[in-house]
Amino acid sequence: MLLSDKYRILISISGNDAKSFLQNIVTTDINELSDKDNISCQYSLLLSPQGKILYDFFILLDKNFNIFNYIFNAEDIIDDNINNKNELNSQYYLACHPNYVEDIYNKLKIYKIKSSVDIKIIKNLRMLHIICNNNIICNKNFNKFDKFDDKFENNQNNISNYIVKYTDPRFLEFQSSSQKQLFFSLNITSELVIVELDYFTKLFSNYRKYEMNMIDDLMLKIKMPQFGHDFFPNEYFPFDFSLENIGAISFDKGCYIGQEVITRTKFRNKIRQKLYHLYPLTIDDILINRGDKVMINIDSNGLTKNIGKVVGIYPEQKLLTLLKIEDIQDYISDIKSDIIVDVCEKKYILRLQ
Repeated sequence: MLLSDKYRILISISGNDAKSFLQNIVTTDINELSDKDNISCQYSLLLSPQGKILYDFFILLDKNFNIFNYIFNAEDIIDDNINNKNELNSQYYLACHPNYVEDIYNKLKIYKIKSSVDIKIIKNLRMLHIICNNNIICNKNFNKFDKFDDKFENNQNNISNYIVKYTDPRFLEFQSSSQKQLFFSLNITSELVIVELDYFTKLFSNYRKYEMNMIDDLMLKIKMPQFGHDFFPNEYFPFDFSLENIGAISFDKGCYIGQEVITRTKFRNKIRQKLYHLYPLTIDDILINRGDKVMINIDSNGLTKNIGKVVGIYPEQKLLTLLKIEDIQDYISDIKSDIIVDVCEKKYILRLQ
């Protein structure tokens, strides 16, 4: 099992209008959530009115009240502002990036207006992202919430003390053949597990950092940028990262914030950028930053052209870049081999697949 260091904090959405409230602001169709395991979680976005990504989160349907029951029964972990069980009687939770959970909470409070919705940050639970080999089973044990699992300490192959587990919807929704081929060839599954804060702290203190980085490397290979790591609020449009191909956007639901821009871009075929990998020719000390320009030679005199920018920086100086489709097509029409480009005067190989 591999454990990512990209954890999430939960926000509960409760009240009579909880479902319609979410439906009117997020990019996915809340009506498609059900208590079936593979569709009880959605990867969704909150957009600006201009259609750019403000935040991402996982929307969790807690149909059997596993999260709810644990929160209420563990009185010591309930937020000070939560006074009774009814306030937590919610089927919906947003799993948010820890650096932006307060911002998301405040944004939701603004959108609430007169809706019958109660919004709370659940401070002492965490959602973890794990990658499992299909031959390894993550076991459940509801009786050991207060103990660190000795099996994990000695053999880092399972997490037994989780409250509820979800199948990662991003990996279920692959519509890119290259993504599907790579992911399924690895014979792995991606899962999201909710754990109590003390257990989370012990997991992180005992886990090896280089193994956490292996998930980053996997996300790079399948061209799946990570919010808070590769991109940040109000920088990019969903189509820049092909997020529609992993189920993050519904084109059949009604209006939501930013929907007009998304629909117009989709149906006018105005997608102009695409993600590509860059691999260094040599490993050196040249510092590459997010946003650095990707340059390509356009003639024998050394004239160069800006064809895009760096999105993500990964182990061994590998890069995830967002390049202009039109510019790339100009240079690959008659070329079957890899293309050499420059980032900060460092040579990289542009992989076309």
